[in-house]
Amino acid sequence: MAGASGWQRYFFITLGLLVAVWLIRQLKQTLPRFEAVGYSLILGGALGNVVDRLLRGQVVDFLDFHWQGMHWPAFNLADVAISIGVGCLIARFLEIRDKGNKGRLLSG
Repeated sequence: MAGASGWQRYFFITLGLLVAVWLIRQLKQTLPRFEAVGYSLILGGALGNVVDRLLRGQVVDFLDFHWQGMHWPAFNLADVAISIGVGCLIARFLEIRDKGNKGRLLSG
């Protein structure tokens, strides 16, 4: 999507802002700390990418790694924040699921 102009730029800016609004609504609830951290990291990453699109017209991926002859896809700190945030939410939802299964096993 580098260098995307026209409708793609506005689509991803709008999408990022809609996700940000949804995340802010989620954060207004009383949440467990780990879940709130996950949503906050995703929000920060989404807004970081939106700001890049608004100011530069594209998201700048400046972290570019090569290792043992392999070239990893380039990314930026906003992508890192989003990935860690999603990891926090997955861990939280797995924890909830595991607690639910233990309750069913004990009562069944």
